[in-house]
Amino acid sequence: MYIVGLGHTLKDLSMNSLEALKESKEVYLESYTSLSNFKIEELENLIGKKVQILNRKGVEEEKLFLKDNAALLVYGDPLSATTHLEILQEAKNKNIKVEIIHAPSIMTTIAETGLQLYKFGK
Repeated sequence: MYIVGLGHTLKDLSMNSLEALKESKEVYLESYTSLSNFKIEELENLIGKKVQILNRKGVEEEKLFLKDNAALLVYGDPLSATTHLEILQEAKNKNIKVEIIHAPSIMTTIAETGLQLYKFGK
C-alpha cells in the first residue's frame, strides 16, 4: 500500500509517486481536506487508471484503500495530518506493508517567512 502526497498541484508529483500510482491496482484520492486545483481526469490520464474519490467517511470509516497494491493520494504531505498517521498505524497492525511518498507541504512553506522549522516547540 502507498500513501502518496500530492503536494499542491499535479506538477508536484515526483517520479516515484507516478511509478507507485501506475503500479497500484487501485488508486484513491481523499477529497475532504483540501480543494483540488486540477481536474481528476488530468490525474487519471497521467497515471492511466481511474481514481476513486473518497469523502471523510470513505477515508476514516470505510477505508477501502487499506490493502496491498492500493494507493491513497492525499493533499500536501501524507504525514502532516493525524488521520493519515492513524491509517499508517492501522495498516501496520494489519500487516499491510506501507510506503510513504512525501511531497511539498504548506508546513515547509513556513520557512519562506524566515522562521526555522526545527525551532518550533522551543
